[in-house]
Amino acid sequence: MAEITLVTATDPRRLLEAAADGFLSPLRASPDDPFPTPPYLLALRQGGIRENLVALTPQQTSLL
Repeated sequence: MAEITLVTATDPRRLLEAAADGFLSPLRASPDDPFPTPPYLLALRQGGIRENLVALTPQQTSLL
């Protein structure tokens, strides 16, 4: 059965980071899963939220 997670915050950036955490952190490959992918689908319409996610990605990956 599907699981729904509710995240609340007053900061839109924190909400976006919570929604996209599976895409912002690199996943490690293993012999059992050579091409790991996040366990969920993140659908964003074109526009501000999608562009904010694209802008957030280099900031997050530079922290690793």
